[in-house]
Amino acid sequence: MTSLELSDQNPDSLQEQLLDELRVEHQSIIKELKKVHNEALEVSSATTLRLEGDVSDLIDEVQMLKNELEVKRSVTEMMAEQITALMSKIPAQTPNEKSPAKPRKAQVVYEARTEPEVEIETAVTLTDYKLVSSSPPKFPRRALKRGRSGSAIVKYTITESGSVTNLEIIDERPRGYGFGESSLLAAESLKYTPSTENGSPVASYGVTKKYVFNIE
Repeated sequence: MTSLELSDQNPDSLQEQLLDELRVEHQSIIKELKKVHNEALEVSSATTLRLEGDVSDLIDEVQMLKNELEVKRSVTEMMAEQITALMSKIPAQTPNEKSPAKPRKAQVVYEARTEPEVEIETAVTLTDYKLVSSSPPKFPRRALKRGRSGSAIVKYTITESGSVTNLEIIDERPRGYGFGESSLLAAESLKYTPSTENGSPVASYGVTKKYVFNIE
C-alpha cells in the first residue's frame, strides 16, 4: 500500500490496520519465545535427568561401600568373640606349678695328668766332611799368554751324597783373566765324604775353596 493510498483512507481504518499488524507481529514473537522456552525446558530436563542418574549411581556406590564395611565389622567382631572364648578355656598357670627345668649343658672336665719327666740326652755326635777327589784347574789361556799369575775363591754346598752344588765365585784376583771361570769348572768335579750328625749324612753350606795359579 502506497502513501497515497494511505492518505486516501480514513484515519480510523488506518489505525485499525496498524493495530492488526502489531497484533500479528506480537503473536509471532510470542510463538518464537514459547519455542525457545520449550527448547530450553527440554535441555534443562535432559540435563536434570542426567545429573539425577549420576547422583543415583553415586548414592548406590556409597551404599555398597557401607554394606561392605558393615560385613567386615561383623566378621571382625565374630572373630574377636571366638578368640576370647578360646583364651578363656586355657587354664592359667598357678604359682605352685613349676615350669619345666631347662636342660643343662654338658660340661667336659679335662683332668691334667702329670707325666714323669724323662731325661733326654742332648749330646750330638758330629763328623766333618772330607775331600775324596779333585781335579786341578786349567790355567787360563789369556793369563798364560800374558804371563799373569792369580787366584780365585769358590763357594758351594756339599750335599748329603758328597757332591757339590750352588757354586759361585766370591773372589777373583786379578779380574779379567779367567781365573774365576777356571776355578768354577774345577770345583764342579769335587767329591766329598759328607758330614754326619748322629750317624746320618747332612749337607754342609757355605764351604769355600781357594785355587792358586802360578807361572813357574
